[in-house]
Amino acid sequence: MAVIGDIRRNSWVLIIGIGLGMGGFILMDMLQNQSRMGGRSNSLGSINGKEVSYSDFIAKQDIRNNQGGDAHQSRKELWDYYLSEAIIGDEAKALGLGVGGEELKERLYGQNISPVIYRMFYNPQTGLDPTQIKESHDQFVQSDNEQFNRVWSDLEDQVIVDALGSKLNTLVGKSMYIPTWMAEETKSSISTADVSFVKVPYDQIEENVEVTDDAIIGYMNENKALYSQDEESRTVEFVTFEVTPTAADSIAIKGRIAELADQFRTAENDSSFIQNNDGNYESGYVFKDAVSEVIRAEVFSVPPGTVVGPYNDNGYIKAVKVVDRRQAADSVKIRQIYRQVENAKFNPSAVSMAKKFLRDSVEAALTSGVDFAVLAAKYSQSQDAQSGGDVPMFDASFPVPALRNKALYGSKKGERHYVVTPNGVHFMEVEKIINTGKTGVKLAYIEEVIVPSEATQNARFNAAQEFLRDNRSLDVLQKSASEKGFDINQTTVYINDYQLSETDLPSGDASRDMVKWAFSATPGQVSADVYTFADQVEFYDKQYTVAGLANITAPGIMALTPELKNQIKLKLVNNKKAEKLISTLSGKGLQEAASAYSVSVDSAKGVSFYSGGASELATEPNVLASVFSLSQGQESKPIAGENGVYIVRLNSAPVAPPSATIAAIRRQESQQLQRLMSGGGVGTGGTIIEALKKNADVSDNRNTFF
Repeated sequence: MAVIGDIRRNSWVLIIGIGLGMGGFILMDMLQNQSRMGGRSNSLGSINGKEVSYSDFIAKQDIRNNQGGDAHQSRKELWDYYLSEAIIGDEAKALGLGVGGEELKERLYGQNISPVIYRMFYNPQTGLDPTQIKESHDQFVQSDNEQFNRVWSDLEDQVIVDALGSKLNTLVGKSMYIPTWMAEETKSSISTADVSFVKVPYDQIEENVEVTDDAIIGYMNENKALYSQDEESRTVEFVTFEVTPTAADSIAIKGRIAELADQFRTAENDSSFIQNNDGNYESGYVFKDAVSEVIRAEVFSVPPGTVVGPYNDNGYIKAVKVVDRRQAADSVKIRQIYRQVENAKFNPSAVSMAKKFLRDSVEAALTSGVDFAVLAAKYSQSQDAQSGGDVPMFDASFPVPALRNKALYGSKKGERHYVVTPNGVHFMEVEKIINTGKTGVKLAYIEEVIVPSEATQNARFNAAQEFLRDNRSLDVLQKSASEKGFDINQTTVYINDYQLSETDLPSGDASRDMVKWAFSATPGQVSADVYTFADQVEFYDKQYTVAGLANITAPGIMALTPELKNQIKLKLVNNKKAEKLISTLSGKGLQEAASAYSVSVDSAKGVSFYSGGASELATEPNVLASVFSLSQGQESKPIAGENGVYIVRLNSAPVAPPSATIAAIRRQESQQLQRLMSGGGVGTGGTIIEALKKNADVSDNRNTFF
């Protein structure tokens, strides 16, 4: 990070920090809380009259942040959880639904484990172990560890909310009935037919159509269901100053790698040198096609021990040492029996116990003639246990280095070995080795990514600050940006957003700060600060942004962004073209229409009310709807579609699939309704709860705290 730049642009934080430090940590905490709450209450909001306190919310967020994840996303998910908890609780109480103690155990570690528990405890390597979950829960029941108990209490709350949501969905779902007339309509809609059609594309005709902003807004008002919003939004325009490495930055990095390369040539221990200098050591052998073209020829010709570089490769300055070169196997096939050992590298006694277990239980049984696959199914703790320990054929890209290297480079067909990896002990048997005689190299790299220096970052920050200082209103900013050739970007934001849609700017603190400013500003105002966005991988200052508030859109019709404006303008222009084409094509059949506009007559098979088969009609709902109003052999009138004007002919009468009986359709429709109702995700209660949320009495004050 640009440390000097950070201090300069955040000097006020330093001053306040010193002042608070003089008053002591207690006073600092009091002032921080007052600043955060602005002298207001501890209320983050309320849901159907139930208060959500800031302190409770933060405490629960701290619990869930221990599970990892982005803090902003965590807050959003937690607020959604509070909504679900309050709404589901009200509905469950009214309906007499609950979750008893025995049922809770079943959902925690029994036969009906909750999706919440799966999400928390599922291990891709070993699956889900109910016994381990029960042991953890028993520890919670008996433990005095406050933090551990808070985590488990929160998990139980989530499981209960999810269970009640599922019960509510089931209750509503079981009460639904698909009447015969609806099933018959569905049968009709999935019937398929063959059609012929002509399309005259809108771009086939020249038509100068003027579309005013008033016309666009009028269209949006006529189609409010498509173009309305529930929340107030604000449109922010901004200019971004990208920070890119200069030639001087690249030269400086190349110089540092050159110095390291000189040391690397005489290093006694390659792996230690690499580890001490943040390099990359390839423990396996790679073939020519896996080596960068920049150094490919050289590393396969120079003697082992040679250092090649520095060189520029895909955004990095690198130097590479040829550690070894030899003929290497292409790929290998093994089977294994795996025993899990947590932190195996630091737990030698547990590794010894796992090896002893394998010797006593597995090797002895193999000697007596028991099949390897049977033993793998019985004793292995990896997912491949169900397939007899079978591991698919792999090559040098296999992601477990110790197992890969032993199998590929340190074994012969039929040999058995113990291999210790970070998470356990593998007892493997080599079944097949493919060796085509290719030469492989073992390489060790030192490298540094080419990023802007602090001086470069500071220079761009100063440029952004100068631009901000000279352009203190949005109209002046727009004019200045145009004169300087800067792009003016735009984004629409909502009060609790922490990401800027329709931009490449990353989510997080800077985005949240821009949103908070936007909801305190008036149209035409420019922000007082330059917003800094860090590279999400290398963490240098990648972009500096100067923002201005363009407009405020109240709940109702959406803000008319340039992208939306262009979409609607194109639609209105096409509507005008459609009127002209329909007038011209009226009374013409397929062949006559095709000749008039030099287009072909196309065909589509298996067309249904919902699908155009394998044709472009799949994107034309108006055309598909018209097809099934025709009689066999009848041609339609001109139809305005999304991409042009169509004339269609129904060549065959619609036929439903033999399996589409009324009973089968009724069953499928019921299942589809069930899936729809449970589609809200873990902990939300599904679509029913989402609908209830919209009608809930919600007061949301999150933006005053975060």
